[in-house]
Amino acid sequence: MRRPIVAAFLFRRREPALMPQVHLDEATVARLDALRVDDEEYDELVNELIDGHEGTD
Repeated sequence: MRRPIVAAFLFRRREPALMPQVHLDEATVARLDALRVDDEEYDELVNELIDGHEGTD
């Protein structure tokens, strides 16, 4: 007797995380560029700034 094969997936397909868009004026970008070290990515710099700000609360 043949039994039907039933497949169950225990995971859901993950949707890609949407990255928020932020529009900055040239002066703000220049200030960020002045804070960057060795071609540091903007997201790394912003995370450091946020972490530093949260640490002062």
